[in-house]
Amino acid sequence: MINLSPMKKLAFKSAFLLFFVLMVFSGCKKSSSPAEAVSFEGDIIIISDQAIASLDAQEVYSDKPDLGIYMLDEGIAPCFLADAPDLTGDDTLRPRIRHNALIACLRSLSLTESQIPLVKADLHIFYKTNEQAISRAKAIYKELQAQYKDKYNRLIQAYRAGTITAAEFRAKVAELRVQFKRELRSLHLREKLDDVFKRSFRTLLSSLHAVLTDRQWNAFKECYRGSI
Repeated sequence: MINLSPMKKLAFKSAFLLFFVLMVFSGCKKSSSPAEAVSFEGDIIIISDQAIASLDAQEVYSDKPDLGIYMLDEGIAPCFLADAPDLTGDDTLRPRIRHNALIACLRSLSLTESQIPLVKADLHIFYKTNEQAISRAKAIYKELQAQYKDKYNRLIQAYRAGTITAAEFRAKVAELRVQFKRELRSLHLREKLDDVFKRSFRTLLSSLHAVLTDRQWNAFKECYRGSI
C-alpha cells in the first residue's frame, strides 16, 4: 500500500472531486444538447423558409415606360445579395440590401469588435456561394425582361393608336406583370436556383449561430421572423 502524506491526500481528493464535477457537468450538457439541436434546427428551417418566401414577394413594376415590365435587383430578394460590406457600410449604393431583414437584424445586435470581422467573413462566404446562382438569375431576368418590354411596347402602341382604351391598357399591363413574375419564378425553380439560395442561407445561419451569443441569436431570430 502506498502511504500518502496529508497534503498529497488532500490534493488527490480535490483532483478526484474536480474530475467528478466535470463528468457530471459534461453529462448534463450532453443530455440537454439534443433538445437544443432540435430547437436550433427548427429556427434554421423557419428562417430559411421565410427567406425563400421573400423571392415570391418581390414586386413587379410598370411605371417606367423606358423599362417596360421590370423588378428591382433583377427579381432577386435582397437577402441573397448580402455581402460583407453591407454589415457596416453607410453608402447609398445598396440601401435595399442593407435594409433587408438579414442585414438590418444583424446590425441591430450591437456586435462586438471581435464579432464583426467573423460575421463579415460569414457574409462574404455566403455571397461567394451564391455568386453563380445570382449570375444565372440575372441572365434569366435580362432575357425575360426584354421579351416583356416588347409586349409592353406593343400595348403602348395599341393605346396610342386608339385600338385599346386606357382601362384596357391598364388591365393588360397588370396581366403582364402577373405573367412576368410567374414565368420568372418558374424559370428559377426549373434551374433549382431556390435550392442553391436555401442551402447557402442555412449554412450562413449555422455559421452566425456559432459567432453570436445566445442572447444575440434569440434577438436575431425574433427580429428576422418579425419582419414578415
